[in-house]
Amino acid sequence: MSNQETGVEPRGRRIRRSRGDRGDATIETVIVIPVLVFLIMGIVQFGMWMHASRIADAAARDGVSASRLEGAGPGATGDAARETLDRLANGLITNPSVDAQRSAERVTVRVSGTVRPIIPGVAFTVTGIADGPVERFRSDA
Repeated sequence: MSNQETGVEPRGRRIRRSRGDRGDATIETVIVIPVLVFLIMGIVQFGMWMHASRIADAAARDGVSASRLEGAGPGATGDAARETLDRLANGLITNPSVDAQRSAERVTVRVSGTVRPIIPGVAFTVTGIADGPVERFRSDA
């Protein structure tokens, strides 16, 4: 009979036995959890960017609505757009800027800013653009 059949190991010679899967769960957790957290943060940041872009669009539309009126003053566009940003953004859009251009026929408003980041080192910008004709009242004559 050989030593393998009897289960006896010769002296001085040890067979290295596998420890099995002990510790694998810890290593997998250490690798997977940060990836999942980063993925969730990315999804939340994308949602914040989408919401901020809708707010910028709404502010631009409100600026155009205020500036389209025939008797609107030069500051009406910026005031209406900033008021909408203050009311809806609530700090979500940082460094907002409002650029309005008005001709005799059309009004164009561009609202832009940066979305508050939750992922360090990542900055997303949003821009809302709206335009429309200037209202004019004409007589029937």
